[in-house]
Amino acid sequence: MRNFIAATVYYIISILLLPVSLLGYVIWVGKGFLMGNPSGVSATAQGPLSARWAMHNLGTRPDEPANRLMPLLPGVPPVASRMVSFPTLLAHRVSGYVPPRPSGIPSRAMCPSSTRPQPAWPSSTRPWIATSLR
Repeated sequence: MRNFIAATVYYIISILLLPVSLLGYVIWVGKGFLMGNPSGVSATAQGPLSARWAMHNLGTRPDEPANRLMPLLPGVPPVASRMVSFPTLLAHRVSGYVPPRPSGIPSRAMCPSSTRPQPAWPSSTRPWIATSLR
């Protein structure tokens, strides 16, 4: 019952502050379209970094490097970043509720980057790749 109340409070705050998030998102995306990419930083890196930053700030995954790097990215307007994240962080702090992870995204414990599966064969035993690509 306690988790239900926390989730209800979380979602009510999130819905009430949705216009703030949407305005921040419009500013963020609008700056991206208008300014282009003068810094050379990949815009596709912002998505995973934003997710890592959010998980760190919600307490579900400690990630101090993402927390320090996110505000320094040149393509991320600081005001827009705060506007997008403020409702979620406020709702979390008020209710203590952490929204569940989408089912298609594995947790860090399930597939840490340091234990990525390596090929079962060394590259020297695959001469057919080099010959088949010629």
